[in-house]
Amino acid sequence: MWSTKKINDFLGAALDSCTKLGATACEAIVVTSENESVSIREKIVDGVERAETAALGLRLFVGKRAATVSTSDFSEAAIKATVEKGIAIAKAVPEDPYIGIAESAQLATEFKDFDVADKTVVSPQKMIDWALEAEAAAFGDKRVTASRGAGFSRSYSQSTIATSAGFFGQRAGSSFGGGVHIIATDNGQASTGYQGTSAPHFSDLKTAQAVGALACKEACAGLNAIQIPSEKLPIFIEREAAASFLSHFLGMINGDAVSTGMTLLKDAMGTAVFSPEVTIIDDPHRLRHFGATGFDDEGLPTKRCTFVKEGILQSWILDLKRARKLGLAPTGHGARGLSSPPYPQAHAPYIQAGKQSPEEIIASMGRGIVITDFMGSAVSLMTGDYSRGFMGFLVEDGQKVKPLREMTLSGNLKDIFKALIPASDLLFEHGINSPGLYIPAPMSISGA
Repeated sequence: MWSTKKINDFLGAALDSCTKLGATACEAIVVTSENESVSIREKIVDGVERAETAALGLRLFVGKRAATVSTSDFSEAAIKATVEKGIAIAKAVPEDPYIGIAESAQLATEFKDFDVADKTVVSPQKMIDWALEAEAAAFGDKRVTASRGAGFSRSYSQSTIATSAGFFGQRAGSSFGGGVHIIATDNGQASTGYQGTSAPHFSDLKTAQAVGALACKEACAGLNAIQIPSEKLPIFIEREAAASFLSHFLGMINGDAVSTGMTLLKDAMGTAVFSPEVTIIDDPHRLRHFGATGFDDEGLPTKRCTFVKEGILQSWILDLKRARKLGLAPTGHGARGLSSPPYPQAHAPYIQAGKQSPEEIIASMGRGIVITDFMGSAVSLMTGDYSRGFMGFLVEDGQKVKPLREMTLSGNLKDIFKALIPASDLLFEHGINSPGLYIPAPMSISGA
């Protein structure tokens, strides 16, 4: 990775070039990264890859016009050419009254360490060994007949942001992950199982053997699946699948959708959107967690934000532009790519855990459905219309009795949100996290 001094020199040169060549304001970001991965299949190594990248992204303003450009060439001539190109583009685009960099008084001034950068070196052989062990563990049942592959990856990145308003912030982050995908067969029917693990710290990963054993269990549990006739039943959605509902909701309260009116919830601020059991929080200050950061990509400070409190909608997800457009204060949710302008994005959102365990909820269902995974998507954030294929289990007398295949869950997100009851099994394993979610009101499911 590059030294802080080298990055600072590039950023300073870029900002100076922007000013000298006619920009009225500018943002600059340098991103450096290391990425390593291995993949195997049926005990044979498929690939070993390593890449190191570095790039400079610039957002240049000429009054109320702006352009975003990038380059991976850090020579003085290349930076100058990139700035000239950006200014030429900015002069050619229409004015936007809502754009502009953060003012000095809005900028983050405290920079805490949230322990999300682990420099642990994992050798290619150690990655291969992890994948081999996971694949071997996945063959723990004779019904597992084939592997679709296993792998392991590591990445370490550093981003540094500077603006002409005086902001300078640097952060680093790492990611380690591995997984295995296998196929089980029985009575001429196949079932797949995939399990993985990921974390900012290598030491926080599940073991390869545990991941493989879970993949084996998942694949075998889905064998001899059936379809059932269409009917209305209570639904329990397991934790991994349940996070998709949080993703849909985040899209509905995204400042871009709200400011353009392209969301069912555009007029819902301060009203009951979920059941009183649901509280949704974005906590970018959680230690050792994906998405943890003290400032957003526009230099604004981040904070713990409650999107929903006891069912009531409390906040939109706003960057500077959408906040100005809506006449509201920004929420510190600006995110950007090297070649794209900022857009609103949550950092580390989750649905707060409920009181009952999944086992207690399922035991109380009588006849119902447990959903383990969704497939495909026909979801409208504008109307709330919802229809998705799923895999799962039929529940009879509070017990899972048969795996299900080729089933569909249908309804409207507005109704689904108000019916959701969180279980107690929340874990912080991904960027977006949810406990299992229970819908006691009968939902329409269709199959045979």
